[in-house]
Amino acid sequence: MHSADKKQNYMRSGIAAFVGAMLLIGMLFSHIYIANEYHHDCTGEECPICQCIAECEAFIEQISTGVILFIAIAAVIFAVSKTVQSFKGDFLSNTLVSFKVRLNN
Repeated sequence: MHSADKKQNYMRSGIAAFVGAMLLIGMLFSHIYIANEYHHDCTGEECPICQCIAECEAFIEQISTGVILFIAIAAVIFAVSKTVQSFKGDFLSNTLVSFKVRLNN
C-alpha cells in the first residue's frame, strides 16, 4: 500500500471517528436537555422549550434507528465473513503455488 493510500485511510478513519464522537455528544446533550427541561413551566401550545424537547427526541430517535441498523448490518457481515473463512480452508487444497514455491527446470 502506498503512503498516499495510508494517509487517505487515516484521514477517513479520523473523519469517521470525529463524526461518531459528535453524534455521541449530540445524543448526550439531547438527553441532558430533555432531563433538565422535562418539568418546565409550559406556556402552552407554542412553547419553545416543548419544541426543543420534541426536536431532541426526534434527533435521538433518528440516530438510534441508524445505530441499530448499522449494528445489525455489521453483525450479518461479520457472521458471513467468518462463515466464508471457515469454509475457505475446506475447499482449497495446498499446492506448491499456494506455498509460493519457485518451480525451476
